[in-house]
Amino acid sequence: MRAGRHAVKPPAPAARATLPSSSQLTLGLPSIGHTVISVTHGRGSASLPTFTAEGIIFVESACIGTGSFGVQTADHVIDSIAEQCAGGSIGEFLEPANAGLDGKPVSLQIVTGPSTEWEIVVADSGPLPPLPLLGPSTIPAGARILVPATDGTGTSGLETFAPTGRYFVQYTCVGTATIDFSTSFESQSGPFVRVPCANGAIGTQEAPQPTLQGPMNLTVETPPHTYWEVQVYELPAAKS
Repeated sequence: MRAGRHAVKPPAPAARATLPSSSQLTLGLPSIGHTVISVTHGRGSASLPTFTAEGIIFVESACIGTGSFGVQTADHVIDSIAEQCAGGSIGEFLEPANAGLDGKPVSLQIVTGPSTEWEIVVADSGPLPPLPLLGPSTIPAGARILVPATDGTGTSGLETFAPTGRYFVQYTCVGTATIDFSTSFESQSGPFVRVPCANGAIGTQEAPQPTLQGPMNLTVETPPHTYWEVQVYELPAAKS
């Protein structure tokens, strides 16, 4: 080595993505969920154990690799495909209760590249209280939907919306805890009331016209294992 010269250190290798732990993977499953396929690890395409579906099916998965990652049935009644593995990040989806699956054997298949590592856990809700699926048919005629029906578990923000006046939050929830709401305008969080979800709940809460103009966000606040569906709408202004 010449005097005055310093050897250049090679860059440190990038940290290799890892799959989440079993406890991290199952965190998003609702309290009403009964595990039908325990946390399973694998590589490449595979068939998962068959189970009999009851109610809503919840799937939590993660993968590391290139290319797409699919969870599906042979008849594609369940057909969820991620275009790319997100470096071990957890993905989730649910299949609503329907007559095509309820009480019938379900065989899920993992469809992915041969080098892709993955893990998955599957649960179902069991028989549910008779709660409706939210949508245009569950709100007053002429109402304008600001946030379409969105489902999830735990605390989560909904898409941004801009009400022109008073607006309404319609919800259903099932779980051992409660559901509540807050907004990006702190002064507007007061009208919302915490509601128990233990026996299945459906309701609508009204919020006043925001004191500030512009887009706003609504956050659904529940413990990690409470399942919910929410939509937001407003009514047309009264004609003078």
